Amino acid sequence: MFHTVAISGQVFTDSNGDGVSNGTDSGLAGWTVDLVNSLNQVVSTTTGSDGSFSFTGVGPGSFSIKEVFSSGYIQTSSPSSYSVTTSSGQAVSGLSFGVFQLATASGKLFNDANQDGALDNGESGLSGWTIKRFE
Repeated sequence: MFHTVAISGQVFTDSNGDGVSNGTDSGLAGWTVDLVNSLNQVVSTTTGSDGSFSFTGVGPGSFSIKEVFSSGYIQTSSPSSYSVTTSSGQAVSGLSFGVFQLATASGKLFNDANQDGALDNGESGLSGWTIKRFE
């Protein structure tokens, strides 16, 4: 007789992009996590207020657990999905997915005629310049 199991983990904001949950990272509420069986059948759940998720009553078999990405985020943790084969009565926990929210930077390149570091009335924008991003 197989005793069903729970599979659980967390989706977290990886604020420094290192792929590891630390004291400054918080869980993400409302994210979808999928449990996919060997027949490609999907059961979905949504993370709680602390980013936690849990699939309960899971029977025997091999499963893939993966998060469903929201627009504007990238995954920082590895692996991008987990492969789990259940054993009777043996819960699986500690599965974590770290994500980083992409940001947009914008501004205006201008001729600072009076060299005060601020865009003043009468100072015009500059065209044809290349702005580079440094990581």
